[in-house]
Amino acid sequence: MSTEIDPTMPKRDPEATRQRILDAALTEFCAKGLDGARVDEIAALSGVNKRMIYHYFGDKEGLFRALLKGKAGQTAEDRGAAEDFSLPEALAHWQAHQFADEEWTRLITWEALTYGAEDIVNETERTRGWAGLVEAIRMLQQEGHWPDDLDAGQLQLSLVALVTFPIAFPQYTKMITGRAPNDPEFLKERQEFLRALGALIEKAP
Repeated sequence: MSTEIDPTMPKRDPEATRQRILDAALTEFCAKGLDGARVDEIAALSGVNKRMIYHYFGDKEGLFRALLKGKAGQTAEDRGAAEDFSLPEALAHWQAHQFADEEWTRLITWEALTYGAEDIVNETERTRGWAGLVEAIRMLQQEGHWPDDLDAGQLQLSLVALVTFPIAFPQYTKMITGRAPNDPEFLKERQEFLRALGALIEKAP
């Protein structure tokens, strides 16, 4: 019997298969959360056998946590550090970044609904990342670039809230401003507002 590999047969690519599963899972989990998502649907979207999902990720929750871990790392890399910006530009930049990845906001909203403040996915590494950002703000305050009479941790938390809320709660955004958060005019208006707000905070005695 011949043991030669048929060159016309597609080669197995575990990494590509894993990524297809994660891409499909992102769509399913963003729409339905951990409890509502279906492995059958993820398998169909990714074009893989359901058993492969269990092989790579163990179970549905394992897949959800792996997705969160990967997206958290990617978001941290893309976000940029506080020292790269003035406060007005930091707010505008982070808002644009948040709008460019609305799926991340949906995913962390489902994470909050599923786990609350307990059993946070990849908590140690993510906490370390936020601690680095808080420390960067503290250094900017010491150097006189950002106002130093505001607690650095509370300031970082408030910056996150300012750029996340419009996407996390689109109904409030539309009711209050008259525009949906995915309206390009809303993003333009929001960035202008955040730049002005950041400038006011910087000038505050």
